[in-house]
Amino acid sequence: ADAYGPGAGRRVFGPIAFAGTVGQLGGATFTEYMVHHLGLTQMLAIAVGLLVMATALTVAIVRTPAPQDGVATAARDQRIGGRWFDGFLACVRSPYLGTILLYVGLQTFASAVLSLEVVDAVKAHFGSGTGADASRTAFNASVDKWSQAATLVLQLVIVGPLLGRFGAGVALAMQPLAFA
Repeated sequence: ADAYGPGAGRRVFGPIAFAGTVGQLGGATFTEYMVHHLGLTQMLAIAVGLLVMATALTVAIVRTPAPQDGVATAARDQRIGGRWFDGFLACVRSPYLGTILLYVGLQTFASAVLSLEVVDAVKAHFGSGTGADASRTAFNASVDKWSQAATLVLQLVIVGPLLGRFGAGVALAMQPLAFA
């Protein structure tokens, strides 16, 4: 949306979200099956390599000039200014932005609590040690794989049609229900 304008941003949001989910699904599947063959250190090296590639692609995207359609170029070149704390204050002062900030904060907190509980339960089940570490990682990757597969199905079957019929507002309003 920053590079090409709001209309183009809306058109490419779905494919980008789809690609992100497919990437997570692929990464979880790869981890589930390869952690026993490669080991945790090699898996970490692969993850670091992928992050370096993603960083290089991000730099390439930022350096790619946007189309010269006037509106998108002006919006992209406009600087907001201020310090990071000014952005936080703007969120707190605006009921709309403050509600979004509160929602994201609560969702992140709930995700962290649930993730830590799952980690503890998995550790209690598999125990500790080198073999258990790989088994825990494979199990967590399997859980992630199936959750990403469910996310992909939800995106295609529910979110896509909702976006097309009711717009982004309704689809985003249903996100807490999906999260629960």
